[in-house]
Amino acid sequence: MTLPGNTAGLADAGRALQAAGIGIWHWDIGAGQVELSPQAASLLDCRASQPIGYQDFLALAQPEDRARLDSALRNSAAATALAVDFRPLASNRWLSARGQVFAHHGGPNSASGVLIDVSSAKHSESRNDQFAAIFLTSEAAIVGKTLDGIITDWNAGAEAIFGYSAAEMVGTTIARLMPEGQADESLQILERVRRGEQVQHFETRRRRKDGEIIDVSLSVAAVRDREGRLLGASKVARDITAAKRAKAALLEDGDTGRVRLALGLAQSRAGDFSGARLSATERRAAAGHDPDIEQALDQLRAGALDRIDPTIEARATALPETKLNRPFRFTNLH
Repeated sequence: MTLPGNTAGLADAGRALQAAGIGIWHWDIGAGQVELSPQAASLLDCRASQPIGYQDFLALAQPEDRARLDSALRNSAAATALAVDFRPLASNRWLSARGQVFAHHGGPNSASGVLIDVSSAKHSESRNDQFAAIFLTSEAAIVGKTLDGIITDWNAGAEAIFGYSAAEMVGTTIARLMPEGQADESLQILERVRRGEQVQHFETRRRRKDGEIIDVSLSVAAVRDREGRLLGASKVARDITAAKRAKAALLEDGDTGRVRLALGLAQSRAGDFSGARLSATERRAAAGHDPDIEQALDQLRAGALDRIDPTIEARATALPETKLNRPFRFTNLH
């Protein structure tokens, strides 16, 4: 393609951009024509070797992105600059169009710019948004720490479980949460992370702001940059105090059937898999489509059942294990 005022230097620049995978576009606003370099045409998955109409150019974008692309192009005619991201019709990758409007004395304006594949950055942005949503909404405590143990992140789940606000914890260490005799435990966990070990479902105890000692299950993962350098650690903590107390109480109860099923419900509430959040369809599947088992599970969850009929218990125990019913299945604890 030929750009206004093209020189040998511009031609060299064009070849360099093509070698880098960057396309060039030119919009003749007066003629309503868009010209694409071979690389730009390739990014748009089209074979436009000749200038195409403006509407044909818009049609190369996915339908839901066309209005945004059209608005950015038309607004650029007045603002002199263009910056818009969109997806080509034939793929789900993201392209970024950047450019500038040029005023021509005695004639209509034109615009020229580059087209860049920004899919990787967009996908990273999407993943970051997902991680941010999980961090903000999770009922579990999610805590970020440096390799020196300094807290960098503290979500609402951590505030609810431990009683300290983010303002109180960020910039400090986890020391205030450690019960007597466990002062070195956090440093030992970080050392395991440094060695590349995975810390999964490590049960320990922590002290809340009100002084209560609670049981928690910890999972700790390394946080690394794009080059794989270790930056710190991310910890997920779940309060399993209620589950452990329920287990102890039920073991004392001596009712094997209730231990097997109610213990599963208590542990599922601790976060491994929430049977309490199953839909009606999923509960039926978890109960093997046995209405008696399903009713017993519902009554146990509501705290309205003290004993399980032995015949129902036997049918529940005989169910094949699946992902849905795993929280409700335990071997004989006696």
